[in-house]
Amino acid sequence: MINVRKIGDTVSFNVYVGLRASHTEIKGERQSCLYVRLQAPPVEGAANDELRALLARTFRISASRITIVSGHRMRTKRIEVRGVTAQQVEAIVAGSQNSASLETNG
Repeated sequence: MINVRKIGDTVSFNVYVGLRASHTEIKGERQSCLYVRLQAPPVEGAANDELRALLARTFRISASRITIVSGHRMRTKRIEVRGVTAQQVEAIVAGSQNSASLETNG
């Protein structure tokens, strides 16, 4: 289970990033982090921009509400998202894990 912290109207959680994937997706949980795979290479912030765009699409919010707090040049990043609840983050993780199990079993 990922550790989601609520601070006012902001939630904070860790993301583990797999780079140079065949496509960009949320895979579920890995090492207590939200596990995402990004197609973009880690060059000049392209992967960070793609991560913010993926999370913005997933939560249906503006990318300006998503901040990478730490880990800008690392695979494990600390993310803050304004206007999203901890339950929404947990639902995204649960939904992606259910999709992955359906893909392997179906």
